[in-house]
Amino acid sequence: AEALVYAGYGIDLSSVQTNIVYANVDHAVARVAEWETQGVRAGALYSDRVRFVLHHQIDDEMLERAIGVLT
Repeated sequence: AEALVYAGYGIDLSSVQTNIVYANVDHAVARVAEWETQGVRAGALYSDRVRFVLHHQIDDEMLERAIGVLT
């Protein structure tokens, strides 16, 4: 979540208590579709809100790759 905040995503870090992160993102639907073509899945909740879930199967290398795609 911190890496996404530093990249400009609208995330309230104090609300992040689990493996689920909600972010304010312009053009959420289009961006989620773009990320998926690069192997990163997320869910567009509204036109400006995205939900990310970090599953326990994701290792550090995979996380770094996802951060690279998202930033």
